[in-house]
Amino acid sequence: MNSLYHEKQSRQFCLVHCLNALLQKKAFSAESADEICYQLNESRLRDGSDGSLSPGTLSWHLGRWFNPHRSWIGLGNYDVNVLMAALELHDMEATWFDRRKAADEIPFNEIHGLIFNIPSTSFIPFWNGRHWFTILRLDDGSFVNLDSKLKKPEPIADILEFSRNILQNEKNQLILVRKQNVH
Repeated sequence: MNSLYHEKQSRQFCLVHCLNALLQKKAFSAESADEICYQLNESRLRDGSDGSLSPGTLSWHLGRWFNPHRSWIGLGNYDVNVLMAALELHDMEATWFDRRKAADEIPFNEIHGLIFNIPSTSFIPFWNGRHWFTILRLDDGSFVNLDSKLKKPEPIADILEFSRNILQNEKNQLILVRKQNVH
């Protein structure tokens, strides 16, 4: 367990920590996640005759500050669109797990990892956010919890029971991550 890449929670950058844990390296930073947010938001804010978003325009500045894919105060709190776009950059695909199904239907032997998104309380009063964390499938088929709120990675003895327990709360979400078949 000591050789696994694991980051500790910082501000609301849990999605950055989650992605880096999944990829087992520092592939993303707050800056690179913000850049994904800006790219996702551009199509909504296009304002040039050629359809591009011109740097320096009001729309460009507003898109940097008031971006629906992250916290406007720059502390992270990224949404699922950022996760999906980031995974695509590393030839991975994410699929929502249908909560109407039983946890028994999760194809544990086919996935690279699980990403959970759960409600989280914040240090800011009256602010309830969400927390992302990664469960990584190791080469031997076992699973490890790489949640950035943990002091160190924790092996999971029974991944099915672990998943059932988390999915009991209807507000919790699960995303299955697979490596894409790259040709």
